[in-house]
Amino acid sequence: LVGERLMIGSELVQVQAVNTDSIILTNYHVHGTNGTSVNLYRTDNYVGFGTFSEDDMKISELSGASISTFLGSTDLIKTTDKNGKETFFKVDGISGSEISITNL
Repeated sequence: LVGERLMIGSELVQVQAVNTDSIILTNYHVHGTNGTSVNLYRTDNYVGFGTFSEDDMKISELSGASISTFLGSTDLIKTTDKNGKETFFKVDGISGSEISITNL
């Protein structure tokens, strides 16, 4: 998580360190939330390397690691081919290290 960029409300911050009960940001969250809970989003999430089979619309994580804690149903995945072309998919389901997807 160190080095990751996070979106807190409308502010973009970067993680400098992670402790057991807190995180330290390199960019300060200056607006505050006035005690109101807000969504926190990671940008540029990296989950792992995978192989993609367009025939059966599945992505398999190469190391075989379970990725169900990182992705959920309806999450979006961006792939980039060797020519730099980006394609976006929606997660339909996850089973261990395999992700079922559909085109957006």
